[in-house]
Amino acid sequence: MTIIDTKNHRILIVDDDNNIRDLLGSTVEAFCPDASIDYASSRFEAEQKLDINPYTHVLTDMTMEGQYSGIFVARFAKDKNPKTRVFLHTGSHDKSITNKLAAEPSIDRYALKPNSTLEAANFVYTEL
Repeated sequence: MTIIDTKNHRILIVDDDNNIRDLLGSTVEAFCPDASIDYASSRFEAEQKLDINPYTHVLTDMTMEGQYSGIFVARFAKDKNPKTRVFLHTGSHDKSITNKLAAEPSIDRYALKPNSTLEAANFVYTEL
């Protein structure tokens, strides 16, 4: 495997579930040990961080305090910096939701839980 310099990459992980957030962080850190990783537990907290910091990647859950919170985080991130790469994960396997995610221009990739953790880390790593 080729070693990629990740120290110039800043990643925001957004999830209201502490366990998922920590698991995503640990997995991404294993792939990108030099990257700066920040965490948010809500759409509001994510938007505050996005207002202050530039991020290369945002990994967000679909449903937090509202059904489509993750889509709003994705749109906010892209509005702040169109070059930010956004990965969204969801536990919903509802076809109407996956169709909505596939059509959403602010989302670069999405995955369904439980496979989403490794897919998220791979997304960050392959996008560098």
